[in-house]
Amino acid sequence: MDKKGQLAWIEIQFVFYGLAAGIILGIVLMILLRQGIIGLNIPFISCPLK
Repeated sequence: MDKKGQLAWIEIQFVFYGLAAGIILGIVLMILLRQGIIGLNIPFISCPLK
């Protein structure tokens, strides 16, 4: 594999892991907010979507 292809592959992996981590963190945050463990007042998450 040439350098350019290798760099692209590293970038793809980086983006993929970033997305996966973001989704997992988002789900964890939603669960914590739903259960009221974190008492944050975030209207767009707390309120039902209109």
